[in-house]
Amino acid sequence: MISWRCREDSMMLELQDLVQRLEATGRQILETPTQLDLHRDLLQLIHQISVLARAPDLPLFLRSGAKDIETSAVRVARTLEAPAAPDLAEIVREMQASLEALRSAIERGRA
Repeated sequence: MISWRCREDSMMLELQDLVQRLEATGRQILETPTQLDLHRDLLQLIHQISVLARAPDLPLFLRSGAKDIETSAVRVARTLEAPAAPDLAEIVREMQASLEALRSAIERGRA
C-alpha cells in the first residue's frame, strides 16, 4: 500500500512536470500559433491538469492553483480556435503567470 505522503509527492512531481510542459507549449504557441499539434498538446495537458485539480490527495492550495491553470489554459485553447486572435500573447502571458504562481506553491508545499 502506498502511503499518503508518497502519493502526494508523486502528484506534486506530476504537477511540476505539467507546469514545465505547459510553459514550453505556451512559448511554442507564441512562436507558431497556427501549428495544430500545439493545440492538440495543449488540450491533452488541460485534461491532465484537470485530473490533478480534482485529486483529493493533493493539498487544497495546489488543487486550487491547478484549477486556475486549467482555466487559463482553456482560455488559450479557445483563443487559438478563434479566427482572429489579437490578444493571444496577453492570454498566454496570463497563463504563464499562473504557472509561475503554481510553481511557487509547489515549492512552498515541499518546504
